[in-house]
Amino acid sequence: MKRWVLMLLLVACRKPAVAPTQPLLESIRSEARAGKSPALVVLHGLGSNERDLFSLGKELAPDAVVIGLRAPIVRGPNSFSWFPVQFTPQGPVHDAAEAERSRVRIVEFVQALKADPSIDGERITLLGFSQGAILSEAVALTEPGLISGAVLISGRTLPELKPVAGATRHPRVLVLHGTRDAVLPYENGVTTNEVLTNAGYEVEFRSFDAGHEVTGLMVEAMRAWLSRSAR
Repeated sequence: MKRWVLMLLLVACRKPAVAPTQPLLESIRSEARAGKSPALVVLHGLGSNERDLFSLGKELAPDAVVIGLRAPIVRGPNSFSWFPVQFTPQGPVHDAAEAERSRVRIVEFVQALKADPSIDGERITLLGFSQGAILSEAVALTEPGLISGAVLISGRTLPELKPVAGATRHPRVLVLHGTRDAVLPYENGVTTNEVLTNAGYEVEFRSFDAGHEVTGLMVEAMRAWLSRSAR
């Protein structure tokens, strides 16, 4: 009888396992080649999912491991977002706390990716569209030594973010924006270019006769930029 009492006391005193507060994001990835490969991490826009830019990523970077990340907030079947946002006549109003949580989770994902023996941790590029571009820039601004490059398509700079002062290393950045973008107007691309350039980033800013979309000319620009970055 005493034996059972002792066992129950041991179970009661055992500390429960602590679940991680921010588990790694859901993702899909292409196959790695022999040796260490560069990585292209693609981040979808509002209401989409990890498969949205995955095929594009494989087309743009055939020699890289392409990883599609799924945003953590469920909106509906196969529909996710990185943070809630309301579009008002004065511009988009976003949930800064949720955006920060997503930024941290992306940073943690990339940090884990850098420890992957099949990945060249010095050649990790983020590519994002809309909300995915916003979060890709957020990572580049706050963790400038974490990634080697970022492609920002039709995004904007979150006003609460500031570049890290005194950073000695910055990723190269490609900013693409449509002049007819009615969701995140072209001026957002201009501002992003100014913020990054003034902070010491090497930025290539390209404008296109396009709306809130990825066009064939944008694909050509991304392919050329990524090819130059791989040299």
